[in-house]
Amino acid sequence: MSSIPMRLPCEKCGELHVDEGEFATKDHHTHQCEKCGLVWRPAIENTRGVRFLWEQSKPKPDACLGCGNPNCFNVCCWPGNKFREKKISG
Repeated sequence: MSSIPMRLPCEKCGELHVDEGEFATKDHHTHQCEKCGLVWRPAIENTRGVRFLWEQSKPKPDACLGCGNPNCFNVCCWPGNKFREKKISG
């Protein structure tokens, strides 16, 4: 699986989108909110909606995967996220 695990709140209603079943293991980049039906692409890369970013069995990294800040850990910094350039440059 080469998709980026992300917390994916719906851009319209805020409901957390979690990929389950087939979509938990299938690479994809388009998501649909189960509450309001909005379809969106949170990043250019394949993404996977997860409830928690860090699995309990894996150690948490020492710094954000995108910007390197040890206090950040925002998925908006991850490479491929459409908001990355806005956050880093602004």
